[in-house]
Amino acid sequence: MKIFMKILIFFSLFSVLLFFSSCASVKSLNDYDSVSYEKKEHTDQEILGTVEVSTLGFIWTSLSPNDRKTIKLMTSLEEKALREYGHNIEIIDVSIGGMNALTTTFLWGLGGAAFTGAAVASSRYTEEVTDEYGNKENKVTDQTGYGATIGIAMGSLVTFLFKGIEAKAVVIKSEIPYKKGSYRLITEEELKTKQNSYYSNKKDIDSKRLSDEKKSKLKADQELYNNLKNQLIIRGKDVNSPVVVLDYGISKINSADGVSCYVNFINISDKLAKYVNIDLVPYNRVFDKAYSHLDGSSEKTVNVTNFIGPNESYSAAWENVWYNSTILTMKISKIEMIFADNTSLVIDNPEDLKKIEFSPEEYTQYVDLKSSINNSMR
Repeated sequence: MKIFMKILIFFSLFSVLLFFSSCASVKSLNDYDSVSYEKKEHTDQEILGTVEVSTLGFIWTSLSPNDRKTIKLMTSLEEKALREYGHNIEIIDVSIGGMNALTTTFLWGLGGAAFTGAAVASSRYTEEVTDEYGNKENKVTDQTGYGATIGIAMGSLVTFLFKGIEAKAVVIKSEIPYKKGSYRLITEEELKTKQNSYYSNKKDIDSKRLSDEKKSKLKADQELYNNLKNQLIIRGKDVNSPVVVLDYGISKINSADGVSCYVNFINISDKLAKYVNIDLVPYNRVFDKAYSHLDGSSEKTVNVTNFIGPNESYSAAWENVWYNSTILTMKISKIEMIFADNTSLVIDNPEDLKKIEFSPEEYTQYVDLKSSINNSMR
């Protein structure tokens, strides 16, 4: 009897320990879902809330899509969702088979309490007696009551073989009533395959969307860019200029102080050009006129010898136009275009020259649009 009582006390202490540990840790148990609902895309759709239902199962229970318990849980989930959110709903992102922490904790706690209570109550049906040799031992005084408490204690251990199994889902608003039984349950392996396919397709869709956005931006930038150039061309024709200048400046200064420059322009005449002569004046860092150390001159004439058609853009560059490391920028003082028929057209009026190039604000916009267009076309 003493041995049995020790075993009973040991199980009592064990059940108390298991009860408190289950209360503390059951919520963090990593119990993977056995079955999931096929995920559905619901971007921009209103989420109404979530629903959960639970039932009991053995701790080793693993559900499958066609399992009766699975179907029962899904049916309960549908009915609860319809009761709480009405009929115009869609049930998505369902998982079935996960451990329900609250139900499991309550069940295990109830079993631990029953075991402990029965173990304590069993002492009422025993008494300590001393035999003729002076040895003390516990003697059962009520076999029926003692047997009942031991039976309850042993039976309560069965509760630790069960767990709460839950089903949960997200409910979104729908334009059409929900049709019961329209769900499709799949295994984790199937879900993983479908998710991989979904994300792969989503990547392709996102890539196409970005490509479409890129094309749309490119088109908008090109329209602004062309409008900017057309306004410049209109101004150029108003002053009877043979060209408009898109861009010009100092490109580099080499180790021997040789200064290189460039001019980008458009032939806005209706004739084929064969020569273009451009007079340039350099300026230093404080915007005073600069001079070449080699010959002491300032204004230089650079030449283009090439056929340039009407409305054709042309980029020209020249090296070592001046020799002066302090040169920072330059201005155009005259442009002469000689055509294939040997006629010519000259623009040298300072006010007119201002009209055939971009203003500082226009030039900033021109550079930004040109950069954006180049980036979009890569």
